[in-house]
Formats: sequence, C-alpha cells, structure tokens
Amino acid sequence: MSKKFVFTVEGMHCASCANIIQSEVSDAKIAISSSVNTATNELTIENETKPDVSKLNALLTPFGYTIVDPQAHEQIVEKTNNVKKSSTDSSMLIQYVIVGITLFLMVWELSGGTWIVPEFSNTMYEFSHHLQPIFASYMLFVTGQRYIRALGGFFLGRRSNMDTLVGLSVVTAFLYSFFVTAFEAQAVVLLGKPLMLYEVVITVIGFINLGEYLESRAKKRTGEEIEKLLHLQAKDVAVVENNVVTVRAIDSVKIGEVIQVNPLQSIPLDGEIVEGEGAVDESLMTGESTPSYKLKQSKVYAGTTVLHSRLLIKVTKSGDHTMLAKIIQVIKDAQNSKPELQKVADNISAIFVPVVIGIAVLTTVLWVVFGSAVYGMQTAIGIAINSFVSVLAIACPCALGLASPTAMSVAIGLGAKNGILIRDAQALQRLSKVNYVVFDKTGTLTIGKPTVQNIIITNEQSQNQVLSIAQSLESYSDHPLASAFRTTNPLQIVTNIALEPGKGIRGTIENVEYFMGSYSWINSIVASPDNTASPNIILATKDSWVAEFEIADSVKTESKDTIKKLDVQKIGTMLLSGDSEDIVQKVASTLGVTSYKSQVLPIDKRDVIHDLQQKKYTVAMVGDGVNDAPALAQSDVGIAMSTGSDIAIDAAPITILGGDIARIPKSIRLAKETVKKINFNFMWAFGYNIVAIPIAAGVFYGLGFTFNPVVAGAVMAFESLTVVYNSLRLKNLSL
Repeated sequence: MSKKFVFTVEGMHCASCANIIQSEVSDAKIAISSSVNTATNELTIENETKPDVSKLNALLTPFGYTIVDPQAHEQIVEKTNNVKKSSTDSSMLIQYVIVGITLFLMVWELSGGTWIVPEFSNTMYEFSHHLQPIFASYMLFVTGQRYIRALGGFFLGRRSNMDTLVGLSVVTAFLYSFFVTAFEAQAVVLLGKPLMLYEVVITVIGFINLGEYLESRAKKRTGEEIEKLLHLQAKDVAVVENNVVTVRAIDSVKIGEVIQVNPLQSIPLDGEIVEGEGAVDESLMTGESTPSYKLKQSKVYAGTTVLHSRLLIKVTKSGDHTMLAKIIQVIKDAQNSKPELQKVADNISAIFVPVVIGIAVLTTVLWVVFGSAVYGMQTAIGIAINSFVSVLAIACPCALGLASPTAMSVAIGLGAKNGILIRDAQALQRLSKVNYVVFDKTGTLTIGKPTVQNIIITNEQSQNQVLSIAQSLESYSDHPLASAFRTTNPLQIVTNIALEPGKGIRGTIENVEYFMGSYSWINSIVASPDNTASPNIILATKDSWVAEFEIADSVKTESKDTIKKLDVQKIGTMLLSGDSEDIVQKVASTLGVTSYKSQVLPIDKRDVIHDLQQKKYTVAMVGDGVNDAPALAQSDVGIAMSTGSDIAIDAAPITILGGDIARIPKSIRLAKETVKKINFNFMWAFGYNIVAIPIAAGVFYGLGFTFNPVVAGAVMAFESLTVVYNSLRLKNLSL
C-alpha cells in the first residue's frame, strides 16, 4: 500500500525549479508519483516505502536543490532555519546598501546639473566607475553564486530554470563590462562610446534577491492558518497513573490511559471525559466561536482548549489518528494538490526558459544583422547586447508557478479557519462551478437527533416490550433515526442481524425474526393491517405488524437561511430522503425547497445525481450518513457534515466541521472568489510576459519605447510579488 511522504525543498525559486525536481524524481523511477508545491516549497512523493533522503539529494544537489526531511530532523531544521534567516537578513542588508549606493550614483550621473542636483564631477565619475566593478563582483560571485552554478549546469547539458536566465543575463553584462573596462581602446573602436553594465549586474541581482526575499515572507503568510493548527499539537502530556501525575512525551501515551488537562491548557489527544466538566474552546478546530460545554462522558478533541476547571480524559485516539492530526494532514494534502488550471501553466513553464533563451539569441542576431543597416554597426551591437540582457532579465516563469498554489494555500487555510475542510484543489475549483446542491435530510438539514413522539401498538405486547425490541434492534444501526431509540436500559440479545441500507434492519430475538424500517420495505414483507401508507417507522414480524413509531426531527435553525442564500446565488436545491412522502414534503415546505424526492434508496440517490449531471448541472451533494456515500462519490463535489460517519467523510472532498449547514453557501463563495484570484494571477502572469518580452527585445525601439536592463530586472523581481499579494487579499474575504 502506497503512502505519501512530504519533504522540504531548499533552493527552489520558481515553476521551472518545480518542473526540474519533478522530472528528475520521475526519471529516476524512485516513486510511484511525485508533485512539487511552489507555494510551500515541498516535494510530495507517493511510494510504498519512504525514499532515502541521501539518494534524493544525490539526484538534485547538482541542480542546486537540497531535500530535507522535516519529520526526522524537526529540531535541527528549526535551528538551521533560524541561522539561515539571520544570515539572509544580514546578506540582504549588505545588498540594500550596495544597490542603494549604485542607484544613487546612477540617478546623480543622469540628472546632475539639472534643477537643484549638483553636477556629477569627473572625480565622482571616476570614483563611481571604479566602485561599480567591485560592487558587481561581490553581487555576482558572492550573493549570485547560484546564478553562476545554474548557468554552468545549463552549458553542461542539465535542465534550465529561472536562475539560468538571470545567470546568462548578468554574466553577459559582467563580461561585456569587463571587456569594455579591460580593453577600452578596442571597445571604443568596435562600439563607439560603449556603456558599462556593471550597474545592471548589481541592480538585477539585488532586485531579484529582494523580490524573492519579500516573496518568501509573503508566501509564509499564505500558510498562517495551518501554522496555527500545527502549534496546537502538544509535545508533552500530563498522565495520571495511580493518582500520580507524571509528564511524558505525547508519543508514549497509549489509548486507554488517563490524562489531566488544567484550565487554559490545550487538550493534547482525543478522548472522553471521565472526571470534571467545563467549557472548551473549539474555535480553531471547527470555526465555531461559542465555547462548547462538556460533561462527563463527552468527547473532546486534541487542539481544543479547556477554559476553566480541571478535566481528566481517557485517551481514545492518539498520534496521527486524532481529529487534529487528520485535519492537518488533509490541509497539507490539499495545499500540495493542483487544480486543472495549474496544469496548463506547468506545461508552459516546462518550455519557458529554453524559449526565452531562444528569443534572446534571435533578438541579438536580428539587431546585429538588420539593425546595423538602420542605426550603424556600433549602435546596433549596443542595442543587441542591451536587448539580450533585458529579455533574459525581464522574463519570469515564477508568477506562472505561483498563480494557483498561493491562492489555493490561502483559500484552504481560510476555509479551515471557518470550519470548511478542503481535501484537494480540484474540488475547490469544481465547487466554484456548482449550480445545483442536493441535500440529504436527516442530520444535514435537520438536527439529526430524532425522538419517539408516539407508539401505536398493533398486537398484544405491552409498550415496554415493544420499545425494548425496537431499542435492541436499533442499537446495531448507525442510521441517524436510530438515535431516537438509544437507551441505557438493558438490551435483549439479537442474532442474525442484517442492515438493509435505505430500508431498515432485521434481527432475531428469542427465536422470532423482527423487521424494522420504512413502510415501503415492511409492507413488501407483510401487508399493512389497513392497507394505508404510513410515514412512521414500522416494527413487524414476517407474519404481522407489531408497532408504529412516530419519529420527529427538528429542522436546523440555519437551514432555511442557507436555502435562501443559495437561491440568491441562483443555485438550484433539492432534498433527498429515505423517509416517507409526508415527512419529506413537510420539511421541504418549511425550508422553501420546491424539488424533493422521498423514499429514496442509496443507489437511487446516486441515480438522481447522475440524472442532474446529464442535464448539464454541476452538482454538489451534501450528506452525513453511510447511505449518502454513493451519492457523495457520484456528485461533482461531495460535501460531508463532520458529525456524520467516517465513510461519508472519506467519500467527500469537502467536509463541514461541526455540521454547520450555513457554511455551504460560504464554501461556494470561497471557491468562486479563489478561482477569480487564480484567473487574475494567470492573466497577469501571461500578460506580463507577452507584453514585457517584446518591449525588452526592442520591438518598439523606433518609437523610443524600450527597457533598460536595470528597469527590466526591477520589473521582473516584483512581478511575482503581485501574484502573491493578490492571493493574500483572500485573507480579507468575509464569508
């Protein structure tokens, strides 16, 4: 059985980097599948066994990437990251100073003698032109080493990425400037009065590094919500043994042990309260701001906070099996998944760098061959070099790779904050297109806590006898209506138990086979005494009816408002239920749902979804029971209520934590807004390159409109920042 393993990737900067890593891992055949997330800088590998990190590094280190296993070296990684952050901050400060001085001198030289700016003297000119080679050497050979490595790798036949473009650009500018400086006389003959491009090396590397520094800080903000969840995970636990409290590592605690949680402490593991009671803040887990009051035997979950009173909790789930761990894993998987929109960008990114290099070379050749006839050879060569450097400096595949992952990362975190758990990016994209929502009734639109309102006995048995039989049978059912028969009274022994999905349950008690379920099913076994359809739950033997149970389940207060909000969004709604026509019609009328179907079996629910899809509807199915699993799987987007069964939740790519039905329209709005942001990001990324590259190539040179390489580098550096900050605007979305 395959598992997913997540590794941190250091040295990754763009979509081309992601393509290189994924291609190398794929070509090496060390994994069943792999994916790279540019927003989180993570490599996800699906394989039966965990890949050897050393082998991964042997594969990827030649390209400038380092693979780190965050689980195996958590503390080491944290310390290393702190050291690297400090080192990066110091390096950026030096670069700020160098770029600042260079820009100051450039502006002074260009504007000296005008307005109130003093003239740029010959002494300052000599000082500037001796200082620039020193600054350029530091920027290229110290802070820009990765660009030299990328360029060297490219010439050795390795794959190329954005660093290759930058490396080719700045190395060309540096060598050109070095030639002009070292062979000034020859340069004057060949180029007339050539311009030195040391400042291009300084500013392009400086701007790009600054842009990446700001981008990395911004990308961290896209994952703030999952960071909050990660911080909820405790490392130590107070375990109660023989009335003595000892602090132990969380990994050592076993199911069945009792732990102690004091006021204002987070509950470390899932469990059941065995002593104490009090309010528990579950907001970071469910998005519900109102604390939940817990009594003895109440279930509590890891990551929630005890507000007052001491609680003793018997552990029921630990490690990766806690609700918090599952939620965190779901979010991580979702952030590492890709929507269909991203696949086009990935395909373009794969060929982006070679195409741009080809354009740069072609631009140079065309300017030298044809430009010389118009502007003269000296001018044409100058323009050709300027255009070559500018094209390489301004082209940027980064935004293509960040367009979707950054927006998805923010959306998934925002969803978790609001109690909407999104399992994969494709589900969120499909949800944005939903125009029809189908609801299960019991436990979804209704509270799901039905009660027995009346018992109609049709044979000689007493009410207590009939109720005992019903309670004994329903104790084996996980249907929401079965909770109406829950009891603490002793139950009778039931044998030959068989669940009939969508119909009911059968079992033998004291050598008598009983059937309990819907009217239509019971009537097919033994006819109704008066041949009248009943909306009630029927208990019968194969020979006669025993009793009818009138069950009532209240509609959730937020259900009606949810239907109204979907109507406003022009989204159709339908109610499906296995209950009788009378019950379903009454609930539909209360909620204002005009389309409903009653006495629907699980397979029929799936068929209803399929019929709607045949009518070109994009359908979301909302349910919480085992009977809903086939319909959830059939729908374009399955939405499960977290109060339902694990089977239903596993079948649904989106889960509503806390079972709050009001989050359905919120989730659809979140999906629509996210896709809008992604579409804008792609439009910007594509549009930028389509417009910027021709300008940098000098297509509009005759109109006086072109890019100086310094400006090209600055524009490229901040182009991807636009995508990241546009995605971050989702954090301000009010759901």
